[in-house]
Amino acid sequence: KHYGCRCYSSQPLTPATLDQRLLRKSPLLIHQSTPVRVLHRRSNIVRKRYVLHVTPTFIDEHWFTLRLSTSAGTYVKEFVHGDLGRTVPSVQSLLTLALTDGTGLNLNGVKTDIVQLDCEGIDCGVFVEPDLNDITNEASPEPVAKETNELDEQDTLSTVSKKQKIDT
Repeated sequence: KHYGCRCYSSQPLTPATLDQRLLRKSPLLIHQSTPVRVLHRRSNIVRKRYVLHVTPTFIDEHWFTLRLSTSAGTYVKEFVHGDLGRTVPSVQSLLTLALTDGTGLNLNGVKTDIVQLDCEGIDCGVFVEPDLNDITNEASPEPVAKETNELDEQDTLSTVSKKQKIDT
């Protein structure tokens, strides 16, 4: 899925900080525990997800946008604010490291929140999981997604019949 997000940072940021900590982090392997907001209806497990592509855009020292592509099932809000440390790494944790010279000694950290989230598209292609031996969170290889324009006949008929039901 492809998303557009408008985000707020409690600490002043620069375009260089955003680019340094976020732009070169794709694909990024993240571990997400079940978010607090859905914990009452989902089992508490850790899910492995991928942020395939991130493009930050600086607005001013506290505001920025993110355009990102993720593997299915990624909790995007929690990827931004970290969900009390239940999503690792998160945009908040990456920016905190950047603004504390990597020491993490700033006890307040960088509070980062998402104020707007829009789904901008869904790829119906095949996702190929990256080889974990080739991924480090410091690398910046090309996104690992394989697109296909071919749907089998059963999927096409199923999609058409669902659309007809919705339209009627």
